[in-house]
Amino acid sequence: MPTRESFIESLKENVAVWKAEVERLQVNADRIDNKEMGHYSATIKEIIAKIQQVENQFTVEGISRSDTWQALRKRSEAAGSDIELLINQAAQRFLPDID
Repeated sequence: MPTRESFIESLKENVAVWKAEVERLQVNADRIDNKEMGHYSATIKEIIAKIQQVENQFTVEGISRSDTWQALRKRSEAAGSDIELLINQAAQRFLPDID
C-alpha cells in the first residue's frame, strides 16, 4: 500500500497526464463535426470538472473535510478511473484517427 506522500505524488503525475490529454483533445477540436460539437464540449467540461475535483480534494480544506485518509484515497482513485474512461471514450468517439 502506498504511503500518503507517494500516493499524492503519483496522483499529481496522473493529473498532469490527464491535463495533457484534455489539451490534446482540445487542440484537435477543429476536427469535430458540427453536429457532435455540443456533446464534445460537454465531455471536455466534464473531464475538466472531475480533474478539478481531484485537485480540490488535496487542498488543505479538502483534506480537512475528508473523513479519513482511506476515504480520500478511495474517492480519488474512483475519480481517476472515471477521468481515464472519459478521456479514452472521447478520444475514440471524436478523434479515432489520432494516436
